[in-house]
Amino acid sequence: MIDVYDLWLDFCSEYNTHQRGHVRPQSTFLRWVNTISKELFEEKFSNWPKNQTLSDNLARPFLRSRVIRVENGKGFNDIIPYPGDYAHFSSARFFLSKNVIVEPPSLADTVDGFYTLEDVEETVYTESVVTLVDNNRWSSLLEHKFKKPTVNNPAISQYDSGFKIAPKRIPYIIFDYLKIPVDATFAYTLGPGDQIIYDRDKSKKLEWNSLTKVEFLSRLGLKYGKFIGGQMVYEMSNAEKKSI
Repeated sequence: MIDVYDLWLDFCSEYNTHQRGHVRPQSTFLRWVNTISKELFEEKFSNWPKNQTLSDNLARPFLRSRVIRVENGKGFNDIIPYPGDYAHFSSARFFLSKNVIVEPPSLADTVDGFYTLEDVEETVYTESVVTLVDNNRWSSLLEHKFKKPTVNNPAISQYDSGFKIAPKRIPYIIFDYLKIPVDATFAYTLGPGDQIIYDRDKSKKLEWNSLTKVEFLSRLGLKYGKFIGGQMVYEMSNAEKKSI
């Protein structure tokens, strides 16, 4: 994780803000940081399947596995609500034993929480992977004579409030998704001479791997260059960003 105060100190040192122009840490700087966090998240997600390093940078802080109970829906499908911190879909599955849906011991008491397979015997249980289907193909899939979803070939599709899943009466799914990055906060008090006294306990760190700190600094430099109208700083940071 990246501590925002450490990032602030590196930013001030890197771009000599004491001479070029001060930036308030709790407002302008923090707004830049959280904007950059969301920009990086979406950029890295768009390239997620193509690059293992990008996958690692996203998976470690942002990938979640939750057991979610399926809600009864109308027609041929049931409903899976979005988790509160949902950003992007990764995968979904549930367990079968001799073509019957089962809840292994490790999942029985773990609703909407993290799960492990420590108690699952692979010789007894198999995973039924749920296929994500485009919404415009959903109706035709449900009505297809041979390809309609079964417990051995289930399917889900997104809609505005969550996901539709078929066939009906699947009690739960193990839902893998990328969560929304939490905004960092910068809590502090002022000491003598308006010195910033940072409060780590009341602040929130960026959830990103510390290896992405160089990307934050480069993008902060771009915003700072625009902020102070310093073309030299802007061009230097832009060159650094392209080299990463």
